Amino acid sequence: MASKKFVLFLAVSLVVLGVATPGAFGQSCPYNTLQLGVCADLLKLVDATVNVGSASTQPCCSLLNGLADLDAAACLCTAAKVNLLGINLNLGVDLSLILNSCGKKLPAGYVC
Repeated sequence: MASKKFVLFLAVSLVVLGVATPGAFGQSCPYNTLQLGVCADLLKLVDATVNVGSASTQPCCSLLNGLADLDAAACLCTAAKVNLLGINLNLGVDLSLILNSCGKKLPAGYVC
């Protein structure tokens, strides 16, 4: 009898521990948003052609490398909302410009 209760307890424990808790995917930034201030420099280069991988994109893009497009957008959005980039952004256009300059894309339907 004790082994049946133990098996039942073990089964219930595995089910409870195995249930994944949905997180806030794409809603957090692994960096201190102060570091993303270097991304504002990309917007100053709008009148010139910005080449992906050029020296002017490296400080910003090196921070965004390794992040999924959604996570990179969330990082930049967080920085823009608290005006850490030091400029007023047209969030849709400018966010897209920064991401594109770093070889990333603004996810369809993403709202900052």
